[in-house]
Amino acid sequence: MTESSIAVKRRMNCLIPIGRLPDELLSMTMVACVQSDEFETVTDALQWIRILAVSHRWRAVAFTTRELWNRINFRWPPRIIDLFLKRSGITPLRLFYEIGRRKLTNEWLESKHYLRIKELDIISDLYREHQFPLLDQILGNHTFLKLTQFRLRHYLGHYHDRFAFLQVPPLPFTFPDAPRLQSLTLANVRIQFPIPRQSHLKELRLEHVHLTAIKTLTLLDAYPNLEVASFSRCYCLPGADVFPGDDEFESNKVSLSHLKSLDFGRFSNDAIDYIHRRLLIPSFSRVCLVIEKTPRQSLAQAFPRSLTDVLFLAKSLRIVVDARELSFERPDGPHYTICFGTPYGENDEIQSLFSQILSSPFKFLADLSIISSHLPSVEIFSGFLRLLPNVNHLRLISTDFDKIVHALQEDDEEAGSRSSPTFDSETRPVSSDGDIDGPSPEHLRLVCPALTTLDIQWCHFGALCLIRVLEHRQRARAPIGTLKISRLYQEHAEALRKYVSVVQVYPGNPEDYRYDDIQDDLG
Repeated sequence: MTESSIAVKRRMNCLIPIGRLPDELLSMTMVACVQSDEFETVTDALQWIRILAVSHRWRAVAFTTRELWNRINFRWPPRIIDLFLKRSGITPLRLFYEIGRRKLTNEWLESKHYLRIKELDIISDLYREHQFPLLDQILGNHTFLKLTQFRLRHYLGHYHDRFAFLQVPPLPFTFPDAPRLQSLTLANVRIQFPIPRQSHLKELRLEHVHLTAIKTLTLLDAYPNLEVASFSRCYCLPGADVFPGDDEFESNKVSLSHLKSLDFGRFSNDAIDYIHRRLLIPSFSRVCLVIEKTPRQSLAQAFPRSLTDVLFLAKSLRIVVDARELSFERPDGPHYTICFGTPYGENDEIQSLFSQILSSPFKFLADLSIISSHLPSVEIFSGFLRLLPNVNHLRLISTDFDKIVHALQEDDEEAGSRSSPTFDSETRPVSSDGDIDGPSPEHLRLVCPALTTLDIQWCHFGALCLIRVLEHRQRARAPIGTLKISRLYQEHAEALRKYVSVVQVYPGNPEDYRYDDIQDDLG
């Protein structure tokens, strides 16, 4: 018993040397280390070779594990590259080339190696023009039968400088012959049309690429099984002859039945409108549309007109506001999540667009969720709630949602000042059988008259104010049936239950959570 306790303690404290692991676990550990993102520098490769030279057992296990040798960085010394190519056998290769002093050369690669390449990642420096003829020769003269992931990123100087691409024109790019390609990433290139059709491609990511709306649709049409399309930091400006008549784009739509995410980058709102009308996306798909404003336009100007119609017809909507992004998720109908982002954290523009959207009517909206650290003024928010006649479920998550209670209390004060304090048959319609019929005058002036479920989280507000609102709605024959709150004091519990059928309290103290944790509690 004592020996077992000691053994368990040693395992828990990681005191067992890795050399005692079975060959299978040792091989898996080696593969995890070599294939991690940290194993890229020359120092890592040399240290790996030294370890194998010292330990006979490690060397024996490593030489029988082919997956250890299939990830090659062309910044390594030639002898290490040659060793990895020989030891990898026939396993698919993962090649990585980044900016370095050595020229991009294929002196170590033979024709049989190109047939084995599964992943190819190239980050090149635009200062080194001698690389590009050889790069075109490599991509244009070989067939990559096993290539599934290809990334080609051109930068000027150090590739972490995201604004360096503005100083040089993009380089022409011709698609490689890779029939099994599934993921493609290109940065600062000029795509040569026409492009080959790829039925296996699922992920397309472009950066710093200038496109037109027609070319964007042509690009999307070439990949019918696309799941993710990202045009991050890309510009798409429609020309005078870009938009044909309505009959043409209605009869020639681009079908993307598997699309899950579409990042429009810095496309103009006219281009987004045009592309959105041409896309044929089945209702069962869930699509995230991301729109980032250009530096020269306001966030309101980046709001496409066609997507506005999508929002205002929603029956269920979730609005998320943070310092850099405003997103609208519509679970019903077209399953869109529309994100409007600014790269500079301009919170004033986010709040301005948020207020602009709240001033519009959502006539069909029944389920509304708002997640935000701050709300607009009470006047704007109260006016928005008056435009929601059919909302029956209202969910608010924030530290500033005492404004919802103030908005409802404002309705209470207005209704109380314009109506009599008592209700009798003289002030209410009477049906043919003598029963009082129809809504009360207070019901006609209620904010969200159809509201039955109120869900308020992470808020600080006066419980007596909330009780007054609930009492007023019950008196107006529009009671709230379910109340969900994140804090409930014992002295207010009985008072709330007098006016609400179900009271649910979320576990934990709201002060114990950060606003960043809100997303984790939405499920």
